[in-house]
Amino acid sequence: GKNFKEYGFFPPDSNFKHPKHVPNDVSWASLHLSGKVCLGGHIVENVFYVVFLDKNHEFWKVEKKHT
Repeated sequence: GKNFKEYGFFPPDSNFKHPKHVPNDVSWASLHLSGKVCLGGHIVENVFYVVFLDKNHEFWKVEKKHT
């Protein structure tokens, strides 16, 4: 749905670090839960693996709109 977005690469300006146990060639994505809270993770064979609980939208930073 519209709450899920696949980016492909690890976020370039993230407050999180790429975990050593996650391969470099996975496709990264995020899933918005509510407000600023979202899950950051990667996709392998159509399965979303949650890696981060992001309470303040710092995994994949975006510019604020209409502020």
